[in-house]
Amino acid sequence: HIPADRRRIDVVITFDGRSAIAIENKPWARDQVRQIPDYLQHLHKKYGERFVLIYLSGSGSQPDINECPAMLKPKLRIKTYRDLRDWLGICRKECESDKVRWLLSDFMSYIDEKFESLPNGEP
Repeated sequence: HIPADRRRIDVVITFDGRSAIAIENKPWARDQVRQIPDYLQHLHKKYGERFVLIYLSGSGSQPDINECPAMLKPKLRIKTYRDLRDWLGICRKECESDKVRWLLSDFMSYIDEKFESLPNGEP
């Protein structure tokens, strides 16, 4: 939760409260004004250099980071649902649990249906 703007990063995974992986999920929506720069500054204040922000985009669109300090820009990773699908396929191959493999397969099918067949991943 970012108190100043009442914004919330979609997912934050912390490790001993000292480092974090944050995910901002944008399957179809666009950013709010200064959203990603604010998130990067918030994460930097809380975790120093020990964080990464993954911007998960349905279309591969780039967030507006013009107002972001240059030192924070490398902390942003822009990924698409196509990237996520590739990673899920790797996980499925390594997984030993049938139930988890089915879950991963279903998620991959969902991504195929919603993003793969659409131009630029947009509806």
